[in-house]
Formats: sequence, structure tokens, C-alpha cells
Amino acid sequence: MLRRRTAPPSAHPAGPSDQPRTDPADDPRAVRLRERAAFALGDIASNLTWTTISSYLLFFYTDVALISAATAGTVMFAARLLDAFFDPLVGVLLDRTHTRRGRARPYLLFGLRCCPASRC
Repeated sequence: MLRRRTAPPSAHPAGPSDQPRTDPADDPRAVRLRERAAFALGDIASNLTWTTISSYLLFFYTDVALISAATAGTVMFAARLLDAFFDPLVGVLLDRTHTRRGRARPYLLFGLRCCPASRC
């Protein structure tokens, strides 16, 4: 079990006048309710878009491509599993990349060059 290290009591004298009390709203790192609501609305819009596309994709698989619903669902589930596996790996890769052009730009430029070659 990990324990939190604390300084000895003598290092932090207890007293009401030793440290001024600050209001949490004065903290520049605090996210205000209006900002949280704005982020939530943006996330709702994004999820609504992706849910609509996913629903249409399932309709396309079953009614146009004539794939069974079980197979289409399995394909979509497998894609989500692969996404859940590779997203953290790519995140670690990007976090460890330090170039003069940035973290993600080298991979984007490399992918841009490989994209036309994959269409042949």
C-alpha cells in the first residue's frame, strides 16, 4: 500500500494567519461552470454526429451490402477493440516524440506520403 509522504509537523506551523485563504474561484486553473457546459455541448454534438454515422453504417451493412446483423455487429465491435488497444499505444508514442517540428507532425507527414501509395 502506498502512503503519502508528509512533512514533519514542525515544517508547517499551524496557525490561522500563516497562510491566507484563497477563494477556489480565484484559481486560474479552475474550470468554471460555463466552460464545462460549453465543452459538454461540444461533446454532445460530436457524439450525436458519430452515433448517426454509426447507425447509418449498420443500416448500410445489413440492407445494402447484405451482411447479417451479427456479422456487422461483430465487425464494428472488433474495430472498437482494436481502437481501444492502439489508441493508448499511439498516445505513448506521441508523448515520447520530441522533434523540432512537433510531436505529431512527423507522423502526419509520413502518413500523407504513404496514403496515395496505398490506393494503388
